[in-house]
Amino acid sequence: MRKWNYIRNLDKLERHASLSNDKLAAALGISFSTLRRLRKGMLASTTTARRIEKGARRLRWKQKLKIEQPSFTLK
Repeated sequence: MRKWNYIRNLDKLERHASLSNDKLAAALGISFSTLRRLRKGMLASTTTARRIEKGARRLRWKQKLKIEQPSFTLK
């Protein structure tokens, strides 16, 4: 079964990086539509979370992001 994660502080990261939305998405290694969905509070799969974490680490933004698992999931 997949584990899902919340990606927090994307707005703070955008202000810190001073990039436009599409350039931020490209820097993190995700598509613009995925970035939009994550901002609205959608859950990210483990693969997407790992990709975002890798892009943030590469650009030294890892301390700005918070990746957390929900306390429970509805089935």
